[in-house]
Amino acid sequence: MMKKLAAALAVAGALIGAGHAATPIQDALDCTSLQFTTGGDAAWFVQTSDYTKGRSAMCSGAIGDDGETWLETTVTGSKQLTFMWKVSSESADWDYVEITVDGESKGKIGGTGESWTEKTVAVRGDGNHVVRWTYRKDASYSEGSDCAWLDAVSVADIPGGMVSYGVDMGPVYALNQSLEEE
Repeated sequence: MMKKLAAALAVAGALIGAGHAATPIQDALDCTSLQFTTGGDAAWFVQTSDYTKGRSAMCSGAIGDDGETWLETTVTGSKQLTFMWKVSSESADWDYVEITVDGESKGKIGGTGESWTEKTVAVRGDGNHVVRWTYRKDASYSEGSDCAWLDAVSVADIPGGMVSYGVDMGPVYALNQSLEEE
């Protein structure tokens, strides 16, 4: 039994990558209710030097020019997804981290000097929805740390009547009211 446990831990350590903490992705993101996968030209990894909650966060893997690395999860039904993210890269016109839901962009950030920012995304509709964070690089040049971070992911049911406006305005609740422009 102990040999099997030791072998499983060795495999988990190899999957996370040499020199990186062996904390599971869900623990790093402070979200044990969702399962996450990572891929692209390099895997995201657990890191313990820059985080907002707990003792770790996820960082995008090191990629070259014209590369991308992603981290994704699947949510079922209408949900409100809130998370902290930041990036250190060229401007958002060139290198950036973007969140998509079922392939549709829900926002992106890029550039240097970015601090941790909270973002809330409404995921609407029945069935399964793929939520993906992707760090992309253009064909040349690097600036900053050239990576993105993700932390403090939470998911909740969307309260009845919630309407979300804009990228950074957050949720607005409209309970049986008609909304009119002034």
